[in-house]
Amino acid sequence: MESSGFYSGSGFGSDEGIDCRLSFLTEEDGAQVIQAVMKLNNILYFTSTGILTFFLVSGGLVYLSGSERILVAFSNEMTNEHNAIGFPAWLITPMAILKLSGAVALWLPIVPKWLREWAYAGIFFNLLFAIGAHVFNPINPNDTDLIAILPFAMVIVSRITLFRREADS
Repeated sequence: MESSGFYSGSGFGSDEGIDCRLSFLTEEDGAQVIQAVMKLNNILYFTSTGILTFFLVSGGLVYLSGSERILVAFSNEMTNEHNAIGFPAWLITPMAILKLSGAVALWLPIVPKWLREWAYAGIFFNLLFAIGAHVFNPINPNDTDLIAILPFAMVIVSRITLFRREADS
């Protein structure tokens, strides 16, 4: 059976299988499509990783600054209309260091692949638990501070596009 168009074969359960060639595209057109997809993937990767890095570095620096808002956020009572989550204050410095080192691990090309994977995993769970801490906040049930949703989406997009970049190279 000859291929005519998008699909050929007798369908589900066929021994022939499905021919998924796009017969209307020449090899040159196909190469251009692949090149355009790779370019889009690179744009998505660098944009999402850049936005994610901005959130990680700014968050890490705010944590290290020891501002009143951060100290109150890690306490058990709300003051001056700052939100309190109730985490122990000793977590502030380690979280700041890990956010900053995670941002560095995403960008440095000398970082081994396994360490970058751990950085993505750590950032993913940090942001996931940050969203959960605000959604299930026992101190302030009306907590609507869900800013972590944007970097959470960015870590997912960044990791998926990095996977595609690695597969293409």
